[in-house]
Amino acid sequence: MKALSIKTGLASLILAGLSSNAFAYDAQINITGELTESTCLINGANSPAIKDVTLPTLSKTALTGAGSWAGRVPVSFQLSGCDVSTTGATATFENGPNISADGNMKNLAATNAATNVEVQLLNSEGTVLNLASDTVTTPIADEAGTLQFFVQYFSKDGGATAGQVVSHVEFSMNYN
Repeated sequence: MKALSIKTGLASLILAGLSSNAFAYDAQINITGELTESTCLINGANSPAIKDVTLPTLSKTALTGAGSWAGRVPVSFQLSGCDVSTTGATATFENGPNISADGNMKNLAATNAATNVEVQLLNSEGTVLNLASDTVTTPIADEAGTLQFFVQYFSKDGGATAGQVVSHVEFSMNYN
């Protein structure tokens, strides 16, 4: 009986030693945050705001050269009804399977899809955004602001073929 209780005690000590190692860590992330009653309205409504954009119908010859683009169209989102303490808003793009390695929107047309063509999003100054890493910030004044973008066809390698172009990108808003 003594041998059994010594073995049981020894096993308990070993297990206690192993379990203490399970609580050791090399890094920690502390989280803080805040949820408010409301953020800004986007285009006069609560989120999600959906904006449909139709690019112009163009000939495939507009995208024959490598790095060619065509059909630039403006897109804007009006922010209103913001909390009085809000001074800025930042759009962070969702890097999903619809975003190419170069940060453009892939052509997702299911039938009769054009090839060698993507869709680019540009900021208000006309600079192409990398949707995998870039953000866009706009000031909020008098409880309002505007996010201004442009959208365009883009052919990285040139030689676009005729067909449908369909894509999308989502973004989340952070307010400060």
